[in-house]
Amino acid sequence: MICINVENIVPLTKAASMLSEIGREVCLKFSPTMFTITTLPSPSPSPSPHKFSAILILPSSSFANYSVDRNHSSKVSLRSFQNALLQGRRFSSITIHLLEPLNRLLLRFHLHPSESNSAQPLHYHELELLPLEDWKDPARIRLNQKHFSIDSQCFKRIIQTFSLYDNQTSSISIISKGTSVTFSILPFAEITLSEELGQCSFRGEEEDEVDIKININPASFFISLANQVQRVSFFHKNNDDSHIAIMYFPFGGESHGMLISFPQI
Repeated sequence: MICINVENIVPLTKAASMLSEIGREVCLKFSPTMFTITTLPSPSPSPSPHKFSAILILPSSSFANYSVDRNHSSKVSLRSFQNALLQGRRFSSITIHLLEPLNRLLLRFHLHPSESNSAQPLHYHELELLPLEDWKDPARIRLNQKHFSIDSQCFKRIIQTFSLYDNQTSSISIISKGTSVTFSILPFAEITLSEELGQCSFRGEEEDEVDIKININPASFFISLANQVQRVSFFHKNNDDSHIAIMYFPFGGESHGMLISFPQI
């Protein structure tokens, strides 16, 4: 059985709205411990191509009721999912129920008991599940590994400054060394932050110099994320089969947030 209930529909609606800036389809992944919503990089011919994956992470503790007894992944149209949430925004909670034999996802919207009226009809939507053949789960990280974080308003200023040069370059270079980190789009702009000055914070085991690149298009997507959190964390994962830069925006506790994965060339 796969059935989950969200008491407050507003954060989920806001997240779907932000994801709609960068994706047309999402994978809804259910597991006994968490629920995730993932977009994938858009193809190059897309009108608004982006070079990263975005993953909304919601642990089981985030839900009023969470009944998931196995792993399951389903792909749905993001526009259909967002429209269903917007049409149900006057309701206070939502139940998401997988109708596997029918290849459907059922969204039921509920009023709070204090607002309910026996004459009020139940509002619901059914979404068609799409094939998953071309979907690949992005790499994950351990949030306790070596990383650094900066204040979200500082990150917002960096995005606003560097987005002025979006026509000249496609990515921002980030180099962390010792207790400082430098963001740059050379030769146009460079910003260095120091832990000694309280501008950034390093956690985890020591690591050699790290040089990664992130894409900030569309800038409005990252600014919207920065407005939802207090700090932004940056991770780096490098093994035999992957080299990935990751940004993490914690919404409420370390296990609830938006993870952005940037494959490195």
